[in-house]
Amino acid sequence: MIEFSGEYSKSSKNLLFKIWAKSLRFSFSIPCAIMGVVVLILSAALKVWELLIFSGALFFGVILSCLVPYIKSEQKNMLVSLPLKVVIDEDGSIEAEWGDYSMVKLTEEVRKILDYGECYLIKFKIPYGRAIFCQKDLIKGGTTEDFEKLFPNKIIRKIKKR
Repeated sequence: MIEFSGEYSKSSKNLLFKIWAKSLRFSFSIPCAIMGVVVLILSAALKVWELLIFSGALFFGVILSCLVPYIKSEQKNMLVSLPLKVVIDEDGSIEAEWGDYSMVKLTEEVRKILDYGECYLIKFKIPYGRAIFCQKDLIKGGTTEDFEKLFPNKIIRKIKKR
């Protein structure tokens, strides 16, 4: 059995924040950019230049998606996504607890594990939901070597950019 539990370090929280902010920008900016191009083409083709107002609103949405993560209340909401406890059993189950919410997945449902040096981000196959963030030095049962032996071909090492 491998168990991660304890208080996350400030650097781990900052890393999770950067990952979260990047995914928010990507997931909101791409659809807005595509819709903006469609609106521009429609306004030119139909010669209805009032549609450009919508293009401006979409541009504002892209700017807003870049700024929202840096609002302090949003940073607090992001920290809710840090699990209090993660247990990986010998039977192949992964259980994560977030206080009032818990989730049980199987190791076969893991798509990839991103290794950021001091932390792991366990990502599951698409229909299976949210990712699990684990800090390496919070391991209580087992070792990081045991963890990596469970997922030999799924670990992708990421290098921190300075």
